[in-house]
Amino acid sequence: MRIIFTTICLLFFTSLVSAQIEQGKFYINAQSGISFNSVNSEFETGSYAKSEMKSKQFTFAPSIGYFAGDGLLIGLSVPYRSQKNEDEDGDETKSNSISFGPFARYYFDNGGSKTKPYLHGGLGVGASTTQSGSNKMEYRLSNYELGGGLAIFFHKNIAIDLGLIYSNSTQKYKEDSDVKLKTKNLAFNVGFTFCL
Repeated sequence: MRIIFTTICLLFFTSLVSAQIEQGKFYINAQSGISFNSVNSEFETGSYAKSEMKSKQFTFAPSIGYFAGDGLLIGLSVPYRSQKNEDEDGDETKSNSISFGPFARYYFDNGGSKTKPYLHGGLGVGASTTQSGSNKMEYRLSNYELGGGLAIFFHKNIAIDLGLIYSNSTQKYKEDSDVKLKTKNLAFNVGFTFCL
């Protein structure tokens, strides 16, 4: 009797967690991530220089969107990033950035499963500041990101979002556009998704 009751409960629970990623649904995501990684950076000032850095980074990226088709999400993201870099000589640089821009995401139907793999791409523009010692620089920012992940729906409208994102950003110094900082980054992010 217990086995039959448990089986019925599991079937009922599985039907409740069917993901709501159909056309016409709205999407709200609060994604954050902490990463400790190695970043390759190129700093251009007319002559070429390249260095290896160790980086600690925190991101918070709220986003909203609309399912334009079954599984196809389009939206707007406003990521904030705080980063601390240490170069080969032990010198520290702190930077903060905020940007906004469109993104697209496609969720693959996984046979009615509560786990939905996805592919993601986005663009952004914004501003950033970098401080090294007493020297502070302000930049115009442009970036793009590509990645994928897995949304695990534990309720029909709520999911935990696990993603691996590659981002490429270019920061141009406001006072001299020939001065650029180019950053390539690979990070693991965790977030919560609400589909309404």
